[in-house]
Amino acid sequence: MKKKVWIASGIAGIVLLGGAVGAGAIANPIMNEKLIPIEEAKDISLKEVNGTVESIELEEEHGRLVYDVDVYSKDNNDDVEVDVDAETGAVVKVDDVRNDDSQNTVTDSTQQSRNIITKEEAIAIATADTPGKAVEVDFDGDDGDYEIEIRDGNLKAEYKIDAYTGNILEKESEDDDWDDED
Repeated sequence: MKKKVWIASGIAGIVLLGGAVGAGAIANPIMNEKLIPIEEAKDISLKEVNGTVESIELEEEHGRLVYDVDVYSKDNNDDVEVDVDAETGAVVKVDDVRNDDSQNTVTDSTQQSRNIITKEEAIAIATADTPGKAVEVDFDGDDGDYEIEIRDGNLKAEYKIDAYTGNILEKESEDDDWDDED
């Protein structure tokens, strides 16, 4: 009888310990030593926008971690959102958030100071990864990326290319002829 109690107690202890470890992993899902410090993200944002940092949040956007930094701009008395790549420190996006809740737009002065790759460069990046012909290209100014569809015979590949860094954010490919092999 004592053996059963000890075995049951041991199993209960293992279950509780496993639950505690699992809860810790859920409570802190983003443990990446490669991330830049939050203070560095703050400094980078303040180099982009003259103002005061109101908040900083670590978020996942387009498959990468970014610091979403809200800055109150001293220059135009508006809130400005600066997205900083959490691994590289590169500024991904700067949005001017109007006080009147109008549509968010990328500020012109920041747009001119940062280089956006051209449509042709985005197509070259996609076709270097998947040879073929670009049949559709759209620029998404809100997200700061190009959406490109490449075709080569039966192969169809769709890309999202970061307009600031040229990095491939997403890639989906399919063979239109895959189900004809029956």
